[in-house]
Amino acid sequence: MNIIITGEKRAGKTRAARTLAELLRQGGTAPGGFLCEGPYITDLATGDQRRFLHKQPMEDAQYIGPFAIPNSAIRFGEAAVEEALRRGRYAFIDEYGKLELQGQGFRPLLERCLPEERCVVLVRDLNLDDFLERFAAHQHRAYTATRENRDALPKTIYKQIIEEKEKV
Repeated sequence: MNIIITGEKRAGKTRAARTLAELLRQGGTAPGGFLCEGPYITDLATGDQRRFLHKQPMEDAQYIGPFAIPNSAIRFGEAAVEEALRRGRYAFIDEYGKLELQGQGFRPLLERCLPEERCVVLVRDLNLDDFLERFAAHQHRAYTATRENRDALPKTIYKQIIEEKEKV
């Protein structure tokens, strides 16, 4: 089952996802995919980082507002997710945002990843309806991160993942 972590900007979606990844790792299930924090994208399996957001214009980049996102950073994230899926791991994708709404960024990756039903996707609350509409065919469970629950939420999600595994 896919996991959706949604919430307002700065509610703690990435923080909750990072803690969930650590809980999976401690439980013997190595996570993969990537998280974006600040201007960097981090591969959860290797710890490697790349600069994701740039304020100056660049060639071979996608743009969202004043920010350039190098296509090399998109490929870096895609490779992290594809490797996670190949190894049977949960693949984290941070996040479904404005680029993906336009069919760019990680949108093609999501279309490949979600049928595997091992994705953890972070989605801003204002983009959730669009995400659910576009990917309605895939099973998912959505959780809302808030400043109040962001530290407890990963344990709730982890428990659900373990319960789902035990059913199989």
